[in-house]
Amino acid sequence: MLKRETDKGFTWIGNKKLSKDSLLIEALGTLDELSSFLGLAASFDNKNLKDEITNLQKKLFLLGQDLTFGKPHFSQKEVRFLEEKIERFKKGKRQANFCLPIGETAWLHVCRSIARRLERRVVSLSKKEKVRPPVLVFLNRLSLLLFWMAS
Repeated sequence: MLKRETDKGFTWIGNKKLSKDSLLIEALGTLDELSSFLGLAASFDNKNLKDEITNLQKKLFLLGQDLTFGKPHFSQKEVRFLEEKIERFKKGKRQANFCLPIGETAWLHVCRSIARRLERRVVSLSKKEKVRPPVLVFLNRLSLLLFWMAS
């Protein structure tokens, strides 16, 4: 449905009218950006990670619903999912404090940096609105998983 209010710096989420620079809209926009870049990373995938990336995109969709509607679409189960993936991807690799995002996995490093920005946006949101703890923990683990997927 076309709503003329969107021409004036407002948008609608469900039945709520929000400024386009609200904390929720910033978080949802960053989440959308991350999901899009994950799709791009999957298209350049040389490490057979497409299924892993698609699963992350599905988790992000649930996270967006949780943020938008405040209903528990997201739980500790999603956090455990990431923690298990982190352990799997880091197995047998050395801990690196810094790496140059170059080559075929650079897109995953772009995703990692966007995930970190998303976490910062949601932390800001959590100071003004209720954000359930599993969402914050998941976002904290997500950038770490993307780091290990890129390594």
